[in-house]
Amino acid sequence: MKNIVFIFMAALLSLNILAQDLEHAMKIPLVKKDIMIREGISPSISPVSIPDRTLLKPAPKELWKPLPQFQVDKNKKPGWYALENADNPLYWQGVNPGKIIICLKKGIPESSIRFFTDKYALKPTKEKSMFPEIMNFFVYQIPDPSKEKILEIISEAKSMDNIEFAEPDVILKSSTCSPNDPYFSSYQWGPYKVWADSAWCYTTGSNTWQMIGIIDNAVDYTHPDLYTNVWYGYDFADDDNNPIPVNTTVNHGTHVAGISSGKINNGTGIAGMANDTVFFAKVTSDADPIPYNYTACVNALNYFSTIPRIRVVNMSFGGPTINAALQTACDNAWNNGKLLIAAAGNDAQNGNPVNYPAAFNSVVAVGSVDVNNSWSTFSSHGNYVEVSAPGGDNSQGAGDIYSTLPNNSYGFMAGTSMASPLVTGLAGLMFAANPALTNSQARTILQQCVFDLGTSGWDQYYGYGEVCAFCAVISAIQLISVEEIYPGDFSCSIFPNPSDGQFTIQTGKDNSIASIHIINSLGKEIRPKNGDYLFGKNIDISNQADGIYFIIISAANGVSVQKIILNK
Repeated sequence: MKNIVFIFMAALLSLNILAQDLEHAMKIPLVKKDIMIREGISPSISPVSIPDRTLLKPAPKELWKPLPQFQVDKNKKPGWYALENADNPLYWQGVNPGKIIICLKKGIPESSIRFFTDKYALKPTKEKSMFPEIMNFFVYQIPDPSKEKILEIISEAKSMDNIEFAEPDVILKSSTCSPNDPYFSSYQWGPYKVWADSAWCYTTGSNTWQMIGIIDNAVDYTHPDLYTNVWYGYDFADDDNNPIPVNTTVNHGTHVAGISSGKINNGTGIAGMANDTVFFAKVTSDADPIPYNYTACVNALNYFSTIPRIRVVNMSFGGPTINAALQTACDNAWNNGKLLIAAAGNDAQNGNPVNYPAAFNSVVAVGSVDVNNSWSTFSSHGNYVEVSAPGGDNSQGAGDIYSTLPNNSYGFMAGTSMASPLVTGLAGLMFAANPALTNSQARTILQQCVFDLGTSGWDQYYGYGEVCAFCAVISAIQLISVEEIYPGDFSCSIFPNPSDGQFTIQTGKDNSIASIHIINSLGKEIRPKNGDYLFGKNIDISNQADGIYFIIISAANGVSVQKIILNK
C-alpha cells in the first residue's frame, strides 16, 4: 500500500498533471460519507406477484459451447460500412447526413487532409477525439448533404493511405420502452429472480479497487441511492465536469445507474446489483438532450479504456447502423481488458434490426425477460444476443423495472436498457469477488452461469440463458484465489458538501499535511498552487463550473481522496 501511495504522489506532484493521471488517483481508496436520507414517493400501482424462482434451474455446463459471434479478432480492421451498405435503406435510416467522421492513422496531423476537406468544403466542428493516441478522428459538417455526396466523399477517402476509415455520423438512441411513476421497494423482482441476494452473501462490491463505467445520457449523482457510489463523472458531450441531467425528463442514465449501482443496505430506496465505484460518462448535450452524441460515446469508450480500475462498462444505447468508430472504440476497450455490456435493443416488433454496439464481437449483448421467465416481446433477437436478464414487460406498471430517477425520485422503465445494467452490476460483483479475472474469463462465466430458458442451449431470444447471479459469483471465486487488498485508515471530511465552492477540510486526529490537490474527473488539476490549503481554513473553488471534483490530501500517515460536489 505504501508503494502505491508513493508512486501516486510522485506522479501527482509533477508539474504537468494530465488526464491519464486520474489512473493513479483512482488507486487511492475513497472515503464514504453520510448523507441525509429523504423519502421517495410511493406509487399507486398494485405490486406484482413475486416470482417463484425455485422453478429456475441452472443450465448444465455441458450445454455451453463457444460460438464464433462472441470471439474477438484483435487483428480485424475497421469496415467501410457506408460503402458496404450503399443500397441498404436500414443503414441510411440511422445516419445523420450532415456530419462525417474521418479517422486518421495514429500520429497523422489533421492538416495532412486539408486539401481533401477543402475540396468538399467540409467544415470542422468542435467534436473530435479526446484521445488521439487511441483513435485519431475528426468530425466535419457536410454542406448540402445527401447520401450520394457522402458516398462520393467516403469513396475518395478510402483511396487515401493516411485515413483509417470515414463514415457518416450515426443516430444512437436509448434502449428504453417507456418510463412510469415512482416506486415502492417491494417491486424489485429483477435482482430477486436472478438470486442477487444470495450473491450478496459473498460480496456487495463495496470497498474494492474495481470500478464500473456507465455511458448514458446523464445522472443525478446527488440522489441518496447514488451519492456514495457515483464518484466520478464527466460530460463528454459538452466537455465539462458535470454529468447532471439538464432537467428531470432526462432520466434514463439515472435509472440505469440505480439498477447497476444503487446503494445496498442504506435503509432507503432500492438495492443496485453492485456497490462498486461508478464513473459516469454523460453523452448528451444540455442544449439538445434527446440524441446520444456519437462522438461523445466514442470518446468516453476511449477514455475508459485507459483507466485500469474500470473493469466493466455499460452501454444502454444503440442503433441499427454499423459504424467503424464505435466498433474500433469497443475493440480497443476490450483489448485493454474491459468487459463491455450493451442493450440488445427494443425493436423486435419494428423489423428486428441488428443493434450496435451490442452486435459487435467485443460486446456482450443482453436481451430482456419478464417476471414470468418469458422473452420480452419488445426485446431484439438474433445471433448476437449473448445472455438475457430482467427488463420488464412494458406494461408501465409493476411488471417493469424500478430504479432511481432524478430529483430524489424512483420510477418504472422497461427495456433491454434495464436488463443490461443488471448484467453489468453482476459483472461488478464477479470482479469484486475475484479481481484477477480477465474480461474473457468473466464473459465465459456469464455465458455458462445461466438459467436455460427457451430451447435447450443457446438460442436467438435468450442467448445462453438468463443470468444467474449466485452461480456467476461462486464461479468467479472458485476460478482463481487472490489476495485481498485492504485500504489504510487515514481519513478526513469536507463540509459543507455539496458546496457553493467554499468549504473546509477537517480531520478527527492531528495529521501533518504534505499537500492538498484538487482535480476534476479527468484528472486535471484545477488549483496547481496549494500553499494556502490548511486544515480548518476555508478553501474557495467557486470560480469552477458545477460538477464533481476530488480533493487529494497527503498526510504523514497516508493519502485520502474526498469527493466534493460543487452546486452553486
